[in-house]
Amino acid sequence: MTTRCILFPDLPGVIISELSAPNVLGVLWKENGVPLIQGTQAFTASQVIDDVLVNNILASNFRVPYRVDYGLKQSAAPPGLVMTLKVGLNIVSQDLVPGGENRIPIYPDDYLGSFGVLPGDRILLSGRETSAAAKTLFFAFRFTPVG
Repeated sequence: MTTRCILFPDLPGVIISELSAPNVLGVLWKENGVPLIQGTQAFTASQVIDDVLVNNILASNFRVPYRVDYGLKQSAAPPGLVMTLKVGLNIVSQDLVPGGENRIPIYPDDYLGSFGVLPGDRILLSGRETSAAAKTLFFAFRFTPVG
């Protein structure tokens, strides 16, 4: 796994970090105090992935409470991905079929809902491919500090 972090001293509060691992590319940036995770995950035919956000430090290292808005998309038809989103052991969304627009979700149009996280929580995004065809998941999480 490789990680690259770029800090901009002339732009306070802006951090760009690229996280990459096999079949995963995630980008995190923080602009005006609102962190954002965007990325993709490739699924092979009938593959199950228990934690799409594995090794993503923002998905598990909360220091303050956040409201998290999320969006999921998948590569074009036929729909085959079925996703489950949890915070710790609490299910936020189970067996959700993302829309098939073949792009990163756009805020606020493509975002499906929101949930809260507290310090010590961990976001788990798991999925399975059910159409016996390779698919790509596109995901985005927007974090707004609460309180």
